[in-house]
Amino acid sequence: MLLPELAGAQEAVLAAGKIRATVEAAAFADVGRLTVSVGVSLVLPDDADAGPLIARADAAPYEAKRGGRNAVVLNAPGASEAPVS
Repeated sequence: MLLPELAGAQEAVLAAGKIRATVEAAAFADVGRLTVSVGVSLVLPDDADAGPLIARADAAPYEAKRGGRNAVVLNAPGASEAPVS
């Protein structure tokens, strides 16, 4: 999901946290309750194309899963990759 209208990492993490919490609170007819791990990254000036952005965002949920799942992880240079919510 691309959210270009957000002002930066903090807003992106908050938006991802809302998605994570909404999924966690929902009851799905066939499977019951679910959780999700969400990766957040930012477009950087050095990104020549979408590849590096996608790679950073893709790596973040795996970090959340290693940390116990059901989390939002920011993966951006200079930012901690630890779960943030």
